[in-house]
Amino acid sequence: MTGNPADWDQILAGVTGTLMNGEERISTHDLLTRHLGVAITDRATRRLRRVMRRLGWRPRNCRKPGQTATTAIRPLRTAVPQSDNLAAELAVVAELGLQNLRDILSAPIDHEDGPLLRAKNAAAQTALNAQLRADENQLWQRQSDDVLKKLLEIIAQEEKRLYGGVIDNP
Repeated sequence: MTGNPADWDQILAGVTGTLMNGEERISTHDLLTRHLGVAITDRATRRLRRVMRRLGWRPRNCRKPGQTATTAIRPLRTAVPQSDNLAAELAVVAELGLQNLRDILSAPIDHEDGPLLRAKNAAAQTALNAQLRADENQLWQRQSDDVLKKLLEIIAQEEKRLYGGVIDNP
């Protein structure tokens, strides 16, 4: 069995199946024996399933016609730009995280794929918690602004009362 997962990705990215009932199909047997040249084992089929899913195939080894590996997989950025500005680096990492969440949440639901369902659930919880925190911060900011505005009005009224509207500022 080829040790490098990238080898499987490269080999299987160019694989096309037979069009049947509006879906492109290919057998696990063909993929493992003919295209990859490996023995059919539980380990090999699990690995094949993971790779095929990354390439846009669904269980039972089918995909929509015309969908290719390039539309199913977005190339990953391998390095975050180094700079002295940690806020800028954090913004880049946060953007990558949001893209990852978007990819996970937009993946088609397969009720038989436990890891994908767990990933979708965790991604949804992460997104909802982040939105709740952002909303809470906005609410606190609005309340703080309102309190500050009221305090400034009270100070202005008290100054007017105490000094008769005449305040000497140097």
